[in-house]
This record gives sequence, C-alpha cells and structure tokens, in this order.
Amino acid sequence: MKKFLIQSINILFLVALNLGVGFLSIFYLGSYDQFIALKRNLLFSFLERFFSVFLIGSIGVLFLILVNWGLNSFFIPQSPLKIKMIILWGFLSVLVVSLIGCAMFFFL
Repeated sequence: MKKFLIQSINILFLVALNLGVGFLSIFYLGSYDQFIALKRNLLFSFLERFFSVFLIGSIGVLFLILVNWGLNSFFIPQSPLKIKMIILWGFLSVLVVSLIGCAMFFFL
C-alpha cells in the first residue's frame, strides 16, 4: 500500500513538474521588439532557452530522486522503488517537454 501511494505521488509530481517546465518554455514576458531580437539569433536563443528550462526541470527531478532515495532507505526497505526508472522517465520527460515547449515558443 505504501509503495503504491508513493508511486502515485511520484507520477503526480512528474506531471506537475512537466506542466511547469512546459509553461516556462512557452511563456515570455517582454516586448515584441525583444521577441524579434530573440528570433534574429535563433540558434543561440533556442539553445539558451532550452538548456535553462531543462536545468530547472532537472533540479526538480533530482529533488524527486533524493526524496525517493530517502524513502527507500528509511521507510520501505523491504520493497524499494526503482530509482533508475524514476531517473529515466524524469529526465526523458523533462527533456521532451523542454524541447517541444521551446520549439512552440519560437515557431508558433
């Protein structure tokens, strides 16, 4: 029962994290002239925005991994959660959402 609850919380946290990363990668607060300047330097601006949003999402995934490692060590040592799967799905989902969000920001 504990393991199912913790897995459900992990999934909800990853969904919320990806929604936040997607919002940050699409949202822009600035003038139209600044946006045009970003589009003029498209490659540099795209990579800078992508890596910064990916870094923010990666910090969230690292926090989730640390919490799950602590839970595995202290609360559910008899049936530990698979940390490797959390690492894989966490970083992969943040990578894809960051890439799609930045592409939508620049090309839509």
